[in-house]
Amino acid sequence: MTETKDEQMQQKYFEMQMLAQQVNQLKKQLQLIDNQMQDISSAMEGIDSLSESKENEILVPIHSGVFLKAEIKDRGKCIVSVGSDVAVPKTFDETKNILENNILEIGKYKDQMMELMEKCSERQSEIEQEIISLQTE
Repeated sequence: MTETKDEQMQQKYFEMQMLAQQVNQLKKQLQLIDNQMQDISSAMEGIDSLSESKENEILVPIHSGVFLKAEIKDRGKCIVSVGSDVAVPKTFDETKNILENNILEIGKYKDQMMELMEKCSERQSEIEQEIISLQTE
């Protein structure tokens, strides 16, 4: 039993809608990735700023527009989470290397998401051509 032209078109429209939803989800994920990368870059700038500063007090953000004054006791070191509720001291340079590696890993993931989004867009174009072809038959 063969599908009618209307059924084929309906199936193509459904597939296009699914792809459009997937593209929207990928766009949201890409925005989150960009935000993460920006946060990491800001942290790296903060480390640079601290390494150049001679001040012993800093303002530590605890919420948007809310800060605590803090005293720097161990200049040149950060406490870095290594997972499983374990944190270890690292030098500024070690911390920046960790953050740079994080950016590289996130960048790879971003590239994969962009590639998938491109494939979805290409498939949408193919389906559009198929629908046009069905309409002209």
